[in-house]
Formats: sequence, C-alpha cells, structure tokens
Amino acid sequence: MHAWYSLNRWRPTIDAIEKYLLTVEPTPSKELVLIGGSAGWMMSTQWLQKFSHLHTYDIDPFAHRLFQWRHGQALKKSGVTLTAHRQDAIETLPLIARNHPDALFWFDNVLGQHRFRLDDEDLAEKQMLQIQSILAGKSWGSLHDRYSGPLEKPLLALQVPLLCANMVLMNVEGGVRYKNKLLSNDEAAQQMLVNINATGTWQDHGTTYLLPMGIERKWIPWAFKPLYGHWLEIAWVKS
Repeated sequence: MHAWYSLNRWRPTIDAIEKYLLTVEPTPSKELVLIGGSAGWMMSTQWLQKFSHLHTYDIDPFAHRLFQWRHGQALKKSGVTLTAHRQDAIETLPLIARNHPDALFWFDNVLGQHRFRLDDEDLAEKQMLQIQSILAGKSWGSLHDRYSGPLEKPLLALQVPLLCANMVLMNVEGGVRYKNKLLSNDEAAQQMLVNINATGTWQDHGTTYLLPMGIERKWIPWAFKPLYGHWLEIAWVKS
C-alpha cells in the first residue's frame, strides 16, 4: 500500500495540513461532512476530535474500514459519532447539503482527482463550479491538487514548512495576488513550479476556479513519490 509506506516522506505535508486545519473551528452544530477522505491518511485526528458528529462520504468500499482503523479509536474516546456513507458525494451534493443544513463541509484531497475519475473534463468542471452555489451560505473548505509532476531532485523535509510560509495566494479579478504582486494564473503557476524544483511536464488538475474570488488560500508541497511532487491547495470558505 503506497500510502502506508510513504507516511514518513509525507509527514511534513501532513503536519502542514494539520496546522492549517486546527485554525478552522466547527460550526455551532459541531457536525462535519467529510467528502472523499478515504482512509484519512492526510487528515488530522486532532481536528476531527473537535466535532461531535462526523459523516464520511466515499465511493471506495474499503474506505470506512480503513478510516476506522486509522482514526476510529481516538474519535470514540473523544465521543465523536462516526457515520459512513458509500456514495458519490460530488454528484449528489445538493441532496447531502439539504440533509446536513448546519454542518461544515470538507473536501479531503478529492476534487483535484475528479476530472481523472470521471474521464470527462467538461462534466467535472461543471460539477466543481456548482459547488460554490450548492454550498452558498455554508462553511466549507477543500484540500486539493493544483499541479503534479516530476521533480529535479527530492523535496527535503525541511523545505516543506519554508515553502508553506511563503505560499499564501488570493484569486482576484485579473489573476492571482501573491506577495503583493498581481500575477496571471500562468505566471503564478510558473513561480510555484520554480519554487519546488519542477522538471518536465506538470499536470494541471483543473481546480484553478474551484474557490470563490477573494478567498485566501495556501499552497502546500507534497512529495508524493521521491521524484514526483504535487502542489496542494488548501482553503476555507466561511458562511
């Protein structure tokens, strides 16, 4: 299992994700809808323990058992009720939103893979653009891929927090605000690829316009394999 054997290499990225998540407070209902979490390899147990009721949605038939194995004991000790749902939460998001009117919604490293899972870029783009309107008035957030591709040399553990400290961006009219500069989306992407020592051809995961305009987001590097990296984006949309 690639994830299990890669956890040590992933640890700096997991820590950066947890640091961000711990700044996100539950809604008054303390209910979390977690979409696409699978086994929760990169999810913060400490953050999950802030909630009273956790609903996981995943299409993988093994996801719930693995999630229980990884997080279940700690959640049970904290009194968190865990309910698993096996369904395509992106396709059925309007129904789920109605069923959980007061919950916080979190997409856990799933939306960046959506276009590849569907093998239909137009449909994937349409569904992702609808997320903003479906969840209007709700608190929601996402961790997702922006770009992925080969690295010229391995990403060192010490590089991750240093890169994270400088990777705060905001989509604005006309491009991206980064370090008080207005860049086009292509210029911003090129800057990020230089920062991570990218080489060869990198893949765009189609999440450029997923988040609302004016929302601050952080980019987090992820050494998925020793010489293959991802730029992850994480952001939080308040109700």
